[in-house]
Amino acid sequence: MSSDRPVDLYVELNSDCNAIGSTVWDYSGHHVTFSVYGPDEVKSQDELTHRARVDILVLPSVGQHTLKETELEAFLTSVVERLVDVKAFPRSKISGRLCILSGDASHPQTVAAALNAISLSFLQSGLPLRATISAVCLEVESKLITVAVDVTHPKLSGSQALDHFPAVFAIFTGSSVPMSHATGEPGFTFLNLLNILALPAGGTSELAAHPLYSRALDLANVMVTQLGSVHHIRN
Repeated sequence: MSSDRPVDLYVELNSDCNAIGSTVWDYSGHHVTFSVYGPDEVKSQDELTHRARVDILVLPSVGQHTLKETELEAFLTSVVERLVDVKAFPRSKISGRLCILSGDASHPQTVAAALNAISLSFLQSGLPLRATISAVCLEVESKLITVAVDVTHPKLSGSQALDHFPAVFAIFTGSSVPMSHATGEPGFTFLNLLNILALPAGGTSELAAHPLYSRALDLANVMVTQLGSVHHIRN
């Protein structure tokens, strides 16, 4: 991993003293904060007997809560339900609050900032996780999408593994069927997307040159550095 942090990236931990993990993430003008709370008791009518309930609230930068925030809440909830070992906390609730300070709930770069803030907050929380993710944006046939990469993928982390083990944890396109603004036709083909997301067949040098995975690993390194700095200060 490169230790170079993008010059327009600002990251801060412990922004919410009432949370078990909280992060400020500001990248290229897409500025969010995320706080995670719990596990807490849940009302009997809302409890799940086999796992924790996950509730994510998205607050827009201005104005009222709209369908865009509702859709982002559903997407982030599905991500967190797979990210955290929710089966370790039956009949309880894990809550998260995302505040968009600048950006838009449907913009891929804002969603990438949200995913990175979520990942770092949960790493700080000490809750058992099933993956460690970092999110980057890439352009596919003139359409910007967000890809969350599991940086604990054995090939990315340097351990032995089968090449087909999935590294992509989640994808956000901004719509269920990506469309071109100019023609109304699909903005990209999923076959081309799969080809772009395929892990390089070679070794470390090929990974370092891959525009998606090299950036994901750089951001993961930023997260590790932040966690290490907080641990050092506390000690």
